[in-house]
Amino acid sequence: MRPLALASGLACLTGLLVALPFVRDGIAFLGWVAFVPLLFSLEGASPGRAFLLGWIAGFVTHLVGFYWIPGLLVRF
Repeated sequence: MRPLALASGLACLTGLLVALPFVRDGIAFLGWVAFVPLLFSLEGASPGRAFLLGWIAGFVTHLVGFYWIPGLLVRF
């Protein structure tokens, strides 16, 4: 089991790699490798810790990739 700080950093990296194709064009290939850091962080993790790391990855993905949604909802 990896230390929580390292595992959380890997989960954040996964979130960034998943979100970047939504922000910039031409980097859709990141989708093929985006979940590799998360899989490394999940190695030997308990179910609760795996849930936490998956939640962190999803939170970062939505924070970075879908920053424009609140403005859209306010506007329309």
